[in-house]
Amino acid sequence: MNIAIVIPTLTIGGAERLAIATAEELNRQGNKVTLISLSSKGESRPRDVIGLHLITKKNKVLALVNFIKKNNIQGCVSYLERANMCCSLACWLTSIKYCASVHTAPVAAFKKRKLLNRVVIKLT
Repeated sequence: MNIAIVIPTLTIGGAERLAIATAEELNRQGNKVTLISLSSKGESRPRDVIGLHLITKKNKVLALVNFIKKNNIQGCVSYLERANMCCSLACWLTSIKYCASVHTAPVAAFKKRKLLNRVVIKLT
């Protein structure tokens, strides 16, 4: 399967490490995996066997839709609110059958998030 994993940045946070580990495991299982970052910020990099694509354009959703179509992506996994919202919209616009969003915040941290972030988490 051709899978895209979408994260907001390549910083060294827990969600980013989890996304890279997921990408490497899916690749080991025989899938073609591309890690997509919605920003060029950060230091984490997947191993060379995992594709890396940076989206630096202002309209992240449109850029993601174009990438999905151009690369025949069959499934998407996203981590954290911004990436989850962009990926959910892009999957809906491209009729992707397999779309998963991962929320890594514990309940206590969820309650401290801004209202908009909590709404986005509930939506996705």
